[in-house]
Amino acid sequence: MGKNLKGKEIGKGIRQRKDGRYEARITIKGSGKPPFSIYGTNLQQVRKQRSMYLAEVLPGVPGFDSSMSVSKWYEKWMELYKVRNLKATTIRNYEDGFRRTEEYIGYMKLVDIKPEHILDMIKKLEDEGYAPTSIKQSLSVVHQMFERAAASKMIPSDPTAEVKLSVEAPGEVLAEPTEEALDVKENCLSTDESHRFLETIKGDRYEELFLILMHTGMRIGEVLALQWRDVNFDEKYLRVYKTLNRVKLYYDKQGKKLAEPYYVTQITSPKKRKVSE
Repeated sequence: MGKNLKGKEIGKGIRQRKDGRYEARITIKGSGKPPFSIYGTNLQQVRKQRSMYLAEVLPGVPGFDSSMSVSKWYEKWMELYKVRNLKATTIRNYEDGFRRTEEYIGYMKLVDIKPEHILDMIKKLEDEGYAPTSIKQSLSVVHQMFERAAASKMIPSDPTAEVKLSVEAPGEVLAEPTEEALDVKENCLSTDESHRFLETIKGDRYEELFLILMHTGMRIGEVLALQWRDVNFDEKYLRVYKTLNRVKLYYDKQGKKLAEPYYVTQITSPKKRKVSE
């Protein structure tokens, strides 16, 4: 496991050089190719490039079969089953969830993944300090893609089927809450602090924005999505039904993966539901 200049482990096959750059050194046994290095100043980018290189090279190396890698299956699975049915914000969550795991299983062949690999991946994510909710999200994505691969007879069984998290996450009660977890105190403004805050923002260009946030409890995205037609001056209420989000787009309108993801600002609203009389 490589380390940075402070001695912290930063991932298999990656180290930080004295000049501050990160180096991912790749040696593939049996390929007949010399060791290959990837350099960069951004650790996440170097990790991604390493995974992409391994995903591209491993299936064609002599001694390996042509089975699809986990990273390649993720891209295909998203394209076939997910992209056209999900909002951009949900796709972003899928991307974030999988990218956390890619360093550990992305370069491996799909057919080679065993429950032990998934358990090892979870342990490493825990060691990296990821929150239980983030780990649960990643496991959910990985489970869905392996479940589909098993259903499509690409692999004999789903290696995530019996894997359970060893950490607490919302929706799962895996252990009694600790004293530390029970000793969480709410962090909110006192009445005096609220008055002082309101006095401080008087005359500020965003005074009205802060006043709405303070007096309604609305989320910032909900406030930013408000339009004049949402304000009822006669009956004195706001109609809140949409949110302004800045999301990263990974696929085009045809469901094809973009070479370079980019951010867009969009307003989202909940799906309309029919109400029975």
